[in-house]
Amino acid sequence: MVAAFSTSAGMLIVARGALGIAGATLAPSTLSLIGTMFADPRQRAEAIGIWAGCFTVGAIVGPVVGGFMLEHFWWGSVFLLGVPAMVLLLFSMLGGTTMLFVAQFFQLAQHLSPVGAALGLLPGMAASTVSFLAAPVLARRVRPGRLIAGGVALAASGMAVLAFVEPAAGPGWPALGFAVTSLGVGPMVALGTDLVVGSVPVRKAGAAASLAQTVNEFGYAFGLATVGTLGNAVVRSHGLPDGLHVVAGLAAVAFAVLVFFVARHLRSVRTLAA
Repeated sequence: MVAAFSTSAGMLIVARGALGIAGATLAPSTLSLIGTMFADPRQRAEAIGIWAGCFTVGAIVGPVVGGFMLEHFWWGSVFLLGVPAMVLLLFSMLGGTTMLFVAQFFQLAQHLSPVGAALGLLPGMAASTVSFLAAPVLARRVRPGRLIAGGVALAASGMAVLAFVEPAAGPGWPALGFAVTSLGVGPMVALGTDLVVGSVPVRKAGAAASLAQTVNEFGYAFGLATVGTLGNAVVRSHGLPDGLHVVAGLAAVAFAVLVFFVARHLRSVRTLAA
């Protein structure tokens, strides 16, 4: 965002330097995940081949999409292409990790059976389904930026509930917190993906859609490897409830910051009916 709205050459250079530093972390972190997830040499080689292919696809699609943006919008718009994808990545990282800890909370802290834990997650799954379907309909009347910001705020409130829930409260409160979070995620996932796919020429829509899905899947894996590791360290030293509190608390704070970010930088996106 700083690069997109830079007011001087020096500001742009500094912002691009920060992007370079952040981008430099992708290769070692993703390769370390591949090395951990694929112990079989043959599977690991195939995974690395796919990993390298993704970088090649990005190198091919990037200039084409960037050129399209430069032809139709101002120069800073090329830096905005990654914003929806990065927000989706953050949502996937925190949402997937929180769901795992909620499921463990049901089983290990509240001593529910695996079936009982699954039933505890069921309201959240139903809420996310309703949210995914309702978001495009609501976006015909409400600007996507406002709708996404409202959904993120709702997700933050659900995470706040999870950040303070205790085992003695019973399964109702964690189920409610997870359901509220899932309800708020819908606009970001549905409309955010639409923003990614709709920002490129029609012939590149498939590549953009695959990018959005890859971001989601990578977010789940990377979230478990980072935020999940932190939560697991808290679990080992203080117990499972505190681990859930830390993970959900981090997610609540991150989502609260995203509310301001989305409301500020997506306010110009028009309703779908327009």
